[in-house]
Order: sequence, then structure tokens, then C-alpha cells
Amino acid sequence: MSAALSATTTAGLRILALTLWGEGEGRAVRGLEGIAAVVMTRDRLAALPGGPVHFGRGIAAICRQPFQFPCWNPRGARLGEMREALARPDAQFAICLRIAGRALAGALPDPTGGATRR
Repeated sequence: MSAALSATTTAGLRILALTLWGEGEGRAVRGLEGIAAVVMTRDRLAALPGGPVHFGRGIAAICRQPFQFPCWNPRGARLGEMREALARPDAQFAICLRIAGRALAGALPDPTGGATRR
């Protein structure tokens, strides 16, 4: 794997895990997997020729696209907490990181049936 691809994958993993953590407060693992599946479906569709551009391109862009996942909104209640989660990872963040890794590896079944919205 090239260094550039590795850096992109690492950034996507971190951003997806933070998105799961920020959006999934109080949700069970299955709910977090559903959020990850929505992101992965958007990524797959956006990569198609003529695919929807409003999703963004790439995992990090899809997660941080304005007004798609409220945890990333500039005035989002969890944005500051997400920054702290990177500095002081907790058990919930570790779960989100594992789910994000499985999603990016293509090893996460899609419990949403291809949904593009949560």
C-alpha cells in the first residue's frame, strides 16, 4: 500500500469512527453499524460514473459534508466532545473504531439494505 493511500485510509478510518461516535450516542452496536453502512453506501454510489455529487467524494468528505451528519456541524453539540474523544479515547470510541475498520475493509454486512439516510 502506498504512503498516500495509507494516509487516506487512516484519515477515513478516524473520521468515520468519530462520525459513529458523534452520531451514535446511546445507540447499540447494530445502530452504529447502520450509520457506517449508510456512509459506505454513499461512498459506493458517489464513486459510480454520474453518481450523486452531493454526498461528497471519499469517506472523510462524506462524513463531513455540511448538514449530513449533525455531529460535524460547526455549532453541533458533539463537535467539541469529538475532539476530546481523539485525545482521550474511551471504550465507546474503541467500538466505533472497530466498526469503522470493518466497514472500510468491506467486512461489515449492511443492515440498512442500501439506505443513504439514517
